Order: sequence, then structure tokens, then C-alpha cells
Amino acid sequence: MKVVVGNPFALEGFRDENSDEPERVRYRTIEGERETSFFFPEGMPLTEMASAVIESIPLHMDLSLGNPPWIEADDTLLKKILCQHYGISDRKKRPARWGDGTNGPYTTGD
Repeated sequence: MKVVVGNPFALEGFRDENSDEPERVRYRTIEGERETSFFFPEGMPLTEMASAVIESIPLHMDLSLGNPPWIEADDTLLKKILCQHYGISDRKKRPARWGDGTNGPYTTGD
């Protein structure tokens, strides 16, 4: 099972060697339209897959800037659950030119 989340506010971890805590991992947003993908084994319950995505997205995306603009999933019910959680239409599709810098601004509505 595969889930792909549109990620316009991707996070990257880094260490600031000049800080008081050089070993601490900090996060910053990186520019560009990206995707965060999840792969799940066959037979895994939908509720577990949905929870894994929902719990993992904040590690990959700065949700304070907005929700994912689109979500793709092999399973329509899983897609519906995730879209409902993020307040986006399950009819939203990945823009044809995703990643070329022509999309946006990003909103959670239709």
C-alpha cells in the first residue's frame, strides 16, 4: 500500500555547530514542492496506516504553514480518512506541474 502526500512546506533536520547545543537536531523549512511517501505492508489495518501517516507528517512538513494540498493513496477509504483529517477534498489531485514552481499559494480548501 502506498500513500503520497503533497508537501510544499518540507522540513530538513540540521545541526548548528555554532550553537550551545551542537548535537541538537533542529528543523527548518526547505523551498520547493515535494512529496512525502509512505509504503505499508499488505494486510496492515487502514487505521494503523492512517495513524502512521498522521503521526509522521509533522516530522516531514511544517503544518503551521498549512496542510497538504493533495494526497494520493492506493486505497480510496484510506485517502478519504487522511483528506478528512487534513480538511482537504478527497477529489483534490496532484497538480500536473507539481514541482516546477508554478503552483500555489497553498490552501486546504477546494
